Amino acid sequence: MARTTAFRSIIAFILSAYGLFAFADASPDALSKIQSTTFKIFAERSSGTIQAGSAVLVAENRLVTNCHVLTWARKIQVLRDGERWAAKLIVADQEHDLCLLSVPGMPFIAATAASQLHIGQEVHAAGFPGGGNFNVSCGAIRALHDHDSAKVIQTNANFIPGASGGGLFDGDGNLIGILTFRAVAGGDFHFVMPVAWVNALLARADASDSAISLDAAFYQRGNSKQPFFLQAATLESQQNWPGLLDLAQRWTTQHADHAESWMAVGKACVALSKKEQAIMAFRQVLALDAQHSLGKNWLSAVSPEERCGGDANPCATVEDILAFVEPVLP
Repeated sequence: MARTTAFRSIIAFILSAYGLFAFADASPDALSKIQSTTFKIFAERSSGTIQAGSAVLVAENRLVTNCHVLTWARKIQVLRDGERWAAKLIVADQEHDLCLLSVPGMPFIAATAASQLHIGQEVHAAGFPGGGNFNVSCGAIRALHDHDSAKVIQTNANFIPGASGGGLFDGDGNLIGILTFRAVAGGDFHFVMPVAWVNALLARADASDSAISLDAAFYQRGNSKQPFFLQAATLESQQNWPGLLDLAQRWTTQHADHAESWMAVGKACVALSKKEQAIMAFRQVLALDAQHSLGKNWLSAVSPEERCGGDANPCATVEDILAFVEPVLP
């Protein structure tokens, strides 16, 4: 009992010591770059109601926003600093909730794409929450989820409705991705569509001549049809640890090369007082991504003496860890 109590206290320690980061405000130069490429969107529906959102200038006279901002829109306007421009939807990536707008005559320079991403990296979420004033919130990258040949960014940089379609930027003001959706629980569970999908959308702009219909995106489907990382986020936000362990086992079986699948195993095992299994899972995270700062933090908190790697202390294999997480606790 004492051992279990002591181990469970690690959870509180991790959440307090490693669950929060200290963030600096964006530098004046970075803030200027961010603000110059972020715009407010007003989409007027046939009912006469107005849907507010945000958008990012990604190429000359081209802005990207979320398709869900434009649902049933009959008129789209782009606004900033008292100026308005008429916008036209030219191509949509419904699966990833990204829509490209043509806005002729915009005298602004497009955002520069960030070149490198890593867990723990400081980021800035920019947009017009609630259709109001421009706002930038600071945070860090909490996970990079492999999906559709790119990495969906998970962050704790806060954004709320109205900021959807805005941008996530690095410390130099370079674009990382498009703010898209968040879990009701908030916290670490804010999700950003990657620049790779934006670039693919731009490549389609001149070639696309098909009719546009705004269907549901991958994250808007039923829970069982969502990718593993979103199902895991729901279970983690609910603190459903047995459920998370069950899901994580299936996730690692199908995608053993995804570091975040092993993070899910480790977190669930910590909460369920399965220390050795947790250690092995966090070791596997670092075997897949040696720079995964949260994997390092959790491993250090659970077992400070653990530093896997090299011949003397090899990281666990996939088979080793799967042996520990079977059978799954009820």
